[in-house]
Amino acid sequence: MPRPHIYRRDFLALGGATVLSACAPRGTLAVHPGLSVSQTQSVWAVAIGEQHPLALHGTTSLETTGLSRFVRHEVSIPQDREVGQISWPGERIDPMRDFYVAGLEQLDGIDAMLDQVAARVQPGQDVTVFVHGYNTNYAEAVYRHAQMAHDFEDGGAHISIVWPSEASTTGYLTDRDSTLIARDYLERILPRLVRRFPGRVVLVGHSMGAFLTMETLRQMSIGGTDITGDLGGLVLVSPDIRIDVFQAQVARMAQLPEVTVVILSQRDRALQLSSRLAGGKPRLGSAADMEVLSDMDLLVVDLSDLPNSGQGNHLAITTSPAAVAFIRGLSSDDPVLRDRRESGLLVVRVPLLIPR
Repeated sequence: MPRPHIYRRDFLALGGATVLSACAPRGTLAVHPGLSVSQTQSVWAVAIGEQHPLALHGTTSLETTGLSRFVRHEVSIPQDREVGQISWPGERIDPMRDFYVAGLEQLDGIDAMLDQVAARVQPGQDVTVFVHGYNTNYAEAVYRHAQMAHDFEDGGAHISIVWPSEASTTGYLTDRDSTLIARDYLERILPRLVRRFPGRVVLVGHSMGAFLTMETLRQMSIGGTDITGDLGGLVLVSPDIRIDVFQAQVARMAQLPEVTVVILSQRDRALQLSSRLAGGKPRLGSAADMEVLSDMDLLVVDLSDLPNSGQGNHLAITTSPAAVAFIRGLSSDDPVLRDRRESGLLVVRVPLLIPR
């Protein structure tokens, strides 16, 4: 079969269905330490690869600048908002409605960051590492991670891995290439985290960030530095990965983490378009038939039955109140999982009744 033509409108449509559309305001790192806040969420950011200049909106002006590789952000979480929603900051900040950075500290290196994380995380809490997806800039990755941590009521520490996305609706192929370059950077960081917090690092990859995550784990396993057995969990959210590619990645890994979750939606418009660009090959994050993965120990959370959550259902797990409620209620003692087989594939469809 001849390869289908890829038109510019396909990329524009794909971009419009992902984290932000072309006409929506882009996130800027609005730093306003003088404003009063009611609640904040700490997010450490690790910038990997060759980063683009950062749009930093200070108290008086918008400037393009750079930050160190390791930064701690105290993100103000407004009270006047719905679960799952982010109000992106503009030139004038409304602390009751907008996300913004109430405090920012640049760190000397990874050791300084790990020391801060160790001081904040309590016994039994996890360290959640979030790898963002396509068409996402630095500020958007940090704000989204802060929103997820707050709405999921997830204690512990939160680290965002920021790889150099073009943050453009037409940058899909460039972003894909950037993830391949970013693998080496992520490979150097993850062992440091796992050694410091064994069994407590939960690795979360969204969309193209899930591809980067799996490629890095595969590369590490081939290179003899496998960490999958020491991870607290692996969560792939709307993974933009061909199913056969995912199977090939897993085949070269020593094992999947004991807790491995795939969150998908057959109504994910972004992944439907990604599949079209890839010649019709289904993506893991929008697949209808999971039985091809029946030999893997996976928990699949299917959000296909949720009402439209906006953004083409590509971030439904973070923007849908029903999905957020499911994650909040999910635990090892939940009736949904109590009868889970010792191994193998388990598919859970949301919405469902969550015991309160």
